[in-house]
Amino acid sequence: VVYTGEGGDVTLVGICPACHRENKSINIKDTEELIQKINQLENHKVIIVGGNDISDYVSKLKENNNLKFYDFTGKTSFTETAALISKCNKFISVDTSCMHLAFARKVPTVAIFFTKLFKKWGPKDLKNNDVFVNLNSKKIDVDLIVEKLKNLGGK
Repeated sequence: VVYTGEGGDVTLVGICPACHRENKSINIKDTEELIQKINQLENHKVIIVGGNDISDYVSKLKENNNLKFYDFTGKTSFTETAALISKCNKFISVDTSCMHLAFARKVPTVAIFFTKLFKKWGPKDLKNNDVFVNLNSKKIDVDLIVEKLKNLGGK
C-alpha cells in the first residue's frame, strides 16, 4: 500500500528491532541510527511493531526526540499486527514472529540474525528478501542494512 500525503507517495518501512530475548535484539544505539538513516531517505516513514515485551525498548527510543517513527508495539492484536505488516512496503526485523509474518505476507524483508538459526528460519525467497547475519556481536552495520533495504524488491 502506498500512502499519499505530506507531499507525495510514502514508502512505509516496518521495523521489529527486538523481542523478549535480548540475544536476538538490536542494541538501542544501532536502532536509533537505523531509524535516523531511513528518515533521511526521501518519502520514507518508519513504523515499529512488536508485542508488549519490547515496550521498554521502544520507550528508550522515544527518549531521543530526534527520531521520527510510529509506535504500534503492544497496541495491536496478532491479527492486526499481520495486517499492519501487510501495509508495509519494506520490513526490517530480527528473528521474531513479525519477521515470519512479513515473509508470509510477501513483504520484502531484511532479516537480522545473531544466531546460527538463519539457515533454518531465514527467508527462502532471497530474490525479494535479504539476510544480515552477525554471530560475533550485537552490533549491526547500519549503512549495510540501509543499502540492503534500498535494494529490496517492492517500492
